[in-house]
Amino acid sequence: MPLFSNARFTSNARSPAVFQNRVRLNLKTSFTGKDLLLTRLSAGNVKLFEGDFVDINNVTIPLTPALQSAQFGAVGSNRVSLDWLAYFTNLGDKLKVYIPATGGLHYDYLPTINPALDSGDSGDTTLSMFGQRNPIYSIGGGTGIGLNYAIGNGINLSAGYLAGNANSSASGSGLFNGDNSFLAQISYVSKNSPFQIGLTYVNAYKKSGAIFDGNVGQVGQIGTVSANNSTPFSDLNGNAKVNAYGVSIAYQFSPKFVVNTFGSYINAKAPSPKRDGNAAADADIYTYGLGLSFPDFACKGNLLGLVIGVQPYLSFTGLREPLHIEAFYKYRVNDHISITPGVIWVRRPLQATFGGTLDNSDAIVGVIRTTFTF
Repeated sequence: MPLFSNARFTSNARSPAVFQNRVRLNLKTSFTGKDLLLTRLSAGNVKLFEGDFVDINNVTIPLTPALQSAQFGAVGSNRVSLDWLAYFTNLGDKLKVYIPATGGLHYDYLPTINPALDSGDSGDTTLSMFGQRNPIYSIGGGTGIGLNYAIGNGINLSAGYLAGNANSSASGSGLFNGDNSFLAQISYVSKNSPFQIGLTYVNAYKKSGAIFDGNVGQVGQIGTVSANNSTPFSDLNGNAKVNAYGVSIAYQFSPKFVVNTFGSYINAKAPSPKRDGNAAADADIYTYGLGLSFPDFACKGNLLGLVIGVQPYLSFTGLREPLHIEAFYKYRVNDHISITPGVIWVRRPLQATFGGTLDNSDAIVGVIRTTFTF
């Protein structure tokens, strides 16, 4: 059961220091000794800063360009919710099967090619969501199936389909008629090699909400408001089609030094024209980054990390890329407690267009995170 405490500071006078927490309780059940039914209960009191909202086409959209991994999934007011229910099993020696009933994400069942920094949103490594992995894995989520097949010699084929509102019988919802995403990946991850690489493709159908939503609807978990807001790229009914292509690479120079890098190109467009016959906007979105990690820095169990990159942004004349720089140091007090001070700086984090009005000053967030694990 991890608990995260955050003291956050920004350059925006409307955003004072806060103290926030998230609690997760994982219940693990096995029926055969080789499978796993995972039930996770989550609670938290995380709220966005006042400056993390923007009005686009008269719609107020929350945005979290500096969202922390320790904040992901916190519902606010410390209400307890079932945020993940999933079943893992193996079919033979090569095929792993993942079936989420709720809260499924694509990075749950495949290698994300960031062995030192991707902690599955546990809050045990990077401060930010962006620093953990290629943002392409945060397109879509929900209910469905994921498969990972080991061909041999470190080569893996992965594929998955997730639907965002599979439990709804309303028109334009359900397992196949609502928000959904399909992912395919080929990767090389071998215990005998310090080199890892993954080539990823995602095809998503968005009816509403953010593109990099991580299955939480209207809220963009990573990236600018321009890259997340699908309205300008959608048809009259709000439907948008997303095609994303990504590459992720990691190299472990030594047990105490790992480098990872990634890049993605995402195209968002309307699947059909507007009622007046005019085509909707066709958007090109880019993101890339570099991570340096130093496991066991100064002491076993510690982790020093640096992330430099550009969060998902809309390629548009006159807009500056939202540069992201993050540094942190996790100090392991003992087997159950770690303390992580750090800082996140994001240049022009909102990058709003299409009539958006906002204060687009740089975001600076100072963090002191304490993690308790039982």
